[in-house]
Amino acid sequence: MLATSASWIRRAVLVAGAGVATTSYCLARPAAAAAATDASTHTHSAAEQAEFDVYVKNPKVHDLRPLVAHWQAGREVWPWVWTWRNIDGPHHVFVGANADTVVEVHRLAKADHRNNIMIVGVPAAQLAALAQSEGRVSGFWNECRCGVIESEVALMDVKAKIMMLDDERILCFDHCTIVAPPEPGAPGTAL
Repeated sequence: MLATSASWIRRAVLVAGAGVATTSYCLARPAAAAAATDASTHTHSAAEQAEFDVYVKNPKVHDLRPLVAHWQAGREVWPWVWTWRNIDGPHHVFVGANADTVVEVHRLAKADHRNNIMIVGVPAAQLAALAQSEGRVSGFWNECRCGVIESEVALMDVKAKIMMLDDERILCFDHCTIVAPPEPGAPGTAL
């Protein structure tokens, strides 16, 4: 197992409604270290890098497809594949959230228990407040089997439907809805 100042946590996850146990690994870093680490500059020592079959330093969009292919072939890769398309159900990813997201997440959760739902780039407290403002009960996101990752999108291969977050998690998805408003001053926005 990788030995770094961050700690690795092995988690067994029961896929809701499917009765299928999967195992995932997540990197837990102190908040200050996570905030100071840019995905494009994350570094492991040479010894730590050697523990991976495929290690890409400063990943770019064109690296995402080969990383997923190597991972599917059973190799240990960095950045690491967090979610992937599979026969257990489609992955719906929302980048950002608003009132429409609350309605759509609820619809997806009720439509089919195999829908995998993830919200990216929104703090959990903000999501709780959003659900409450829309008249939903406490725990709405959990009831809808909706994962929440507060990290931001760093890279996206739209045609391959693969994104990498700024904490270097790779997400493969079937459907992606971008709800986040453009940053002030972004091209095409009012100044």
